[in-house]
Amino acid sequence: MLIDHIGMIFFPKIIILRIIGRLAMPLFAFFIAEGAYYTKNKIKYLLTIGILGLGISLFLTFFNKELTINILVSFTLSLIMIFLFDGIRKYISLKNRKLSLLFTILFITYTSLLIIFMNYYYIEYRLYSVLLPFIMSLIQSKYYKNNNPKSNLAKGLTFIFAYILCTVLSYYFMPINTSLDVQKYGIFAVFFILLYNNKRGKYNFKYLFYIFYPAHMIILYAIYYILNLH
Repeated sequence: MLIDHIGMIFFPKIIILRIIGRLAMPLFAFFIAEGAYYTKNKIKYLLTIGILGLGISLFLTFFNKELTINILVSFTLSLIMIFLFDGIRKYISLKNRKLSLLFTILFITYTSLLIIFMNYYYIEYRLYSVLLPFIMSLIQSKYYKNNNPKSNLAKGLTFIFAYILCTVLSYYFMPINTSLDVQKYGIFAVFFILLYNNKRGKYNFKYLFYIFYPAHMIILYAIYYILNLH
């Protein structure tokens, strides 16, 4: 991610930096789905990602002098899809027809409005940032007997399918440009997913990563701003 943003801000013509950086977003998307499954407080998780995303979006909008919807906002939109669909699965398993129907209506309505919104406003990574976490979440459900598959092969194959689907849909709905052209390299993130052992690391760096993301963006843009004053 850091390499990607250095390339984006300071060396936009050095494409190899952007290609290396393509591995970051798919891994973030994968762990957004993991976080949605394991979180003990969905509202807190949603608000944490959403508020952080809105804060960065305001900063980037001020700096770029145009509306910029940060990827964390995109992930927040995806999380809402995940939690609504999770509600459908929950109430179907509980055989509660009224609530399962309610969540189905909410899911369809929300998804339709989201598609309309994305046609009018650019959100970072577009379909990738919304569909990748959602599709990855489909193989994880505490409401299935085969809940949360331990086999990384299942997650890896699901990721490849989701990534190819997003790429095809992006080429269909979006004009071909450099950022979309290099985005295909993100599929190689699957090798890191295959190494994932489904366990929390020895050290808890969760809050460090929450801080690092906005901090490194502010620092990089501040350096860019200072350099362009001279």
